[in-house]
Amino acid sequence: MEFYNHRAQELIVDESEPLGTGQGPNPAGLLSAAVGHCVSSSRVYCPNRARVGVEGLETRVKAELVKREQGYWRIAGIGVRI
Repeated sequence: MEFYNHRAQELIVDESEPLGTGQGPNPAGLLSAAVGHCVSSSRVYCPNRARVGVEGLETRVKAELVKREQGYWRIAGIGVRI
């Protein structure tokens, strides 16, 4: 994956065996991290606009994966706790 920001490094996205080689995070993990970051950014943005600082913010993300009848794993939900 290449990013539009020329300073960002290339990111290898992969699946664990047998679909991939496990050389990088899988798409479900990346999506979960992106959702967690988006929610956290929003949580910080509003207080900053009101000139109220936010310190010590910690975000935990949990993706719920379910196996479909066809044998494929799908994301059933993503929970974010700040």
